[in-house]
Amino acid sequence: MRFADLKLGDHFIWAKENLPSEDSVTVYVKSAWSEEGGGFAIDLFTHTDCMSPFPHPPYRAGSDREELKEWIPGDTPVIKLNGAF
Repeated sequence: MRFADLKLGDHFIWAKENLPSEDSVTVYVKSAWSEEGGGFAIDLFTHTDCMSPFPHPPYRAGSDREELKEWIPGDTPVIKLNGAF
């Protein structure tokens, strides 16, 4: 599933196939979106903004928008959980 497929309030975790193994996972909540499918998310426990662990290309030079480090592109792989606010 992609980040763009989530609705506002959906719980998710990052797709694990590209991440190092861990003993626990952090659950995130999609908190904002754009027409292109990207958006923002917060950590469910700490309520802090999260950053995608997957690298993504910066906006083109001359773009009218500057990319924020917290911006999550719509094509970022995620795993949706059975929960929403």
